[in-house]
Amino acid sequence: MVTDMKIKILGTGGAINDGLAYNSFIFNDDFLIETPPDVVNSIFREGLDRRKITTLYISHFHADHCFGLPFFLLRNFVDEYKTGLKITGPEGIETKVNEICTLAFGADHPMQKWMQDYVTCEEIKEGSEIIINSRYRITPVKMFHSPLTFGFTMEAEGKRIAYIADTYWEDTLIHCIKDMDIVLIDLNGERSDNAKVHISEQDLIEYALPNIPASDIMFYGTHLKENKTSKNSRIKYLKPGDEITV
Repeated sequence: MVTDMKIKILGTGGAINDGLAYNSFIFNDDFLIETPPDVVNSIFREGLDRRKITTLYISHFHADHCFGLPFFLLRNFVDEYKTGLKITGPEGIETKVNEICTLAFGADHPMQKWMQDYVTCEEIKEGSEIIINSRYRITPVKMFHSPLTFGFTMEAEGKRIAYIADTYWEDTLIHCIKDMDIVLIDLNGERSDNAKVHISEQDLIEYALPNIPASDIMFYGTHLKENKTSKNSRIKYLKPGDEITV
């Protein structure tokens, strides 16, 4: 039986933004994508039940994607959550998790023992499928960004979704978005940028849309500098609290 997929947007801001909640979203209340500095605030603001969150996905180790992790784990520790939590991320994820939590609260904090008992880490390997919660089939896609960064394509409940994390545009990205139902995409860039670090709306319109025949694919822009709107009917910029049903 095919059921709807719900995506709740927690934040849309990039590393430099005009006061936006940082980029993060969650699938069906249990699969959290990115743990930015304000992720706990965003979870409370949206009234989510943290007990349902079983898996975290961190695309890369820039601060706006992972510096909220120690606070997320600390709150779960203080609230004595004893359900398992898996953190999926690039090579070295376990070391990075330990380092950031030690830096945040110290090597002797009792949360460290709790993490050993209830937190596991899984490394992303390019092209290797990951099964999450027996319901999400994730295929990592390497982005064009530094440090090592992975977006993904996902099949779940008969739906096909792509997450294009921080990256500049390369035509090879076409293959992982052309057959999707929706695409959540980094649109932090501007055509006037001196260095091409992120995709711009102009890049998407010029290089992607003409090569994607399915006109019903929606592109949802996130990881932004400021709130924006688009005149293109296939592009919608997200805001915290938005909910996408696929």
